[in-house]
Amino acid sequence: MAKEKIEGLNSLLWFAMDGFWMMKWNLMAASMFLPTLLTGLWLIHLEKRDDVRWIDISVTFWIGLNGTWLVSEVHGIPDLLWVAKTCFFLGFTSLAISLHKSSSIPFTISQFRRLRIRPNSKSQVEQ
Repeated sequence: MAKEKIEGLNSLLWFAMDGFWMMKWNLMAASMFLPTLLTGLWLIHLEKRDDVRWIDISVTFWIGLNGTWLVSEVHGIPDLLWVAKTCFFLGFTSLAISLHKSSSIPFTISQFRRLRIRPNSKSQVEQ
């Protein structure tokens, strides 16, 4: 399956996880964590460029942060927050590694799918 399709699936699952959590549909929110995390890991596996792979790693840590925070809050496990905090620091570090390895920082940032901006592309309004 193409990486773009997995990215779309990952984003959809993540959006559902956060939306269900916001609406206090806790069982549904928690059930989205594992598939979201697994599609994040799949994206890491699919990426061949080292600098972009580090971005996928940082995003997957972000998913881990979000999911463990959700589980901690929903199930009343405050001790689990240290896992979320660890994911934050590892994700931030992974992003820094990606930028360090990059030969083009703007290109690398453009690969961060939550900040994806395609250079020289027309917006939907202009088309």
